[in-house]
Amino acid sequence: MNYFKFASTGCEKTKRDSSDTGGIAAPLIGYALPQRRISAFMTALAASLRHAFALRHTPVGLLFLMAFAMPLGFSTWLALLNNFTVEVASFTGIEIGWLQTVREIPGFLAVGVILVLLVMRLLLDHLTKC
Repeated sequence: MNYFKFASTGCEKTKRDSSDTGGIAAPLIGYALPQRRISAFMTALAASLRHAFALRHTPVGLLFLMAFAMPLGFSTWLALLNNFTVEVASFTGIEIGWLQTVREIPGFLAVGVILVLLVMRLLLDHLTKC
C-alpha cells in the first residue's frame, strides 16, 4: 500500500512496512507526520488540557464557565420559546404570559427561603445576645 511520508524536503511517496518508525501512516489523509512532531503536539495538548481542567476547579474557572454557559442557555431557551410556542403551539401573548408566570415561581420561592433564613439568623443572633 502506498502512503505519503512528510519529509523536510517535501512529500515523498513511500511504502509502509513494519520497520517504518519515521512516521505514522495516515491512509485517510495521505500524509504521515514524523513521530517527534506528533509527540511534541500531544505533549502540548495534554499540558493545555491539564491546565484547562485545573482551571475548572477554581472560582475563576467556574466564573468563566458560567459566563459562557448562561448566554448559551438563554439564547437556546429563547429560540425554543419563540419557535415552538408561537409557531407550533400557536400561543398568543396571554398564554406566553402564563407560561412566564409559572416559570418564575421557583425563583420567587428561592428568594423567599433566603429571606426566611436571614430573618431566622437575625432573630437567633438577637436572642443569644440577650
